[in-house]
Amino acid sequence: MAMDVSKARHSGPDTPEAARISYALRKMQENGVAKPTIDSNNINGLLETALPNPHEQADNLILYMGRSTSDNPGNPFNIKLETVASIIGGLNSSDVSYAIYEMVQQDFIRARGSGQILLTLDGWGRYDELSKSSIDSRQAFMAMPFGKDTLDKIFQKHWAPAVTSAGFNLVRLDTRERAGLIDDRLRVEIRRSRFLIAEITGQNQGAYWEAGFAAGLDRPVIYICEKNEFKKTHFDTNHNLTILWTEDTLKDAAERLTACIRETLPAEANLGGD
Repeated sequence: MAMDVSKARHSGPDTPEAARISYALRKMQENGVAKPTIDSNNINGLLETALPNPHEQADNLILYMGRSTSDNPGNPFNIKLETVASIIGGLNSSDVSYAIYEMVQQDFIRARGSGQILLTLDGWGRYDELSKSSIDSRQAFMAMPFGKDTLDKIFQKHWAPAVTSAGFNLVRLDTRERAGLIDDRLRVEIRRSRFLIAEITGQNQGAYWEAGFAAGLDRPVIYICEKNEFKKTHFDTNHNLTILWTEDTLKDAAERLTACIRETLPAEANLGGD
């Protein structure tokens, strides 16, 4: 049975479990899920959603304030601590108060009393930095060799649609034609991506490097490989979850890829039907 939470009260969570659920549901709504639901298929994943650390909560507060007041930056923002706790990923209103206090100390926020706060010029500068460096939450990056007709066709026919079914857009380095050094563009696209899929069929060293770079940025990495090639994969990666495929099982592999994304990012992926 699914529980519709779209009309749930926006009250602050009181337990870590409630906080994770509340934050996850907020993320779902931000990602376009109008009526997020909790059911037996996603409850465990939602409960495992990590809450942001205090530094990330403070950044989330600045992002929230900037987005909410960008049309009138000088107008004080009336903050409701219990509501904002869910938005920034706090356990309760005390976490919001702490984030505000620390941001006031750093001159990013100015308090006006009666629950009113506003971003300072330094705060708007921080907002701009965060906005420019933030991850494109709907982009996924495909690390794979180029010039391989079979792999190119599989990417277009199976992997890209599988990622779309999970609510993300799968891009390769050649998706967008941009000026600049390839290595620099590669780093930029991986930094922008929410997660990375690495096609390690053929032992392409570039795909291994890109997967390692993404992992170093704390981005989830999903490996895929042709079944007969798997025994040749590097020992540093062959113990990780890898979706194996053959030409006869590509449809099933694509469905497993969609399921893997939904399981990995339950608060952000499209959990509904295709």
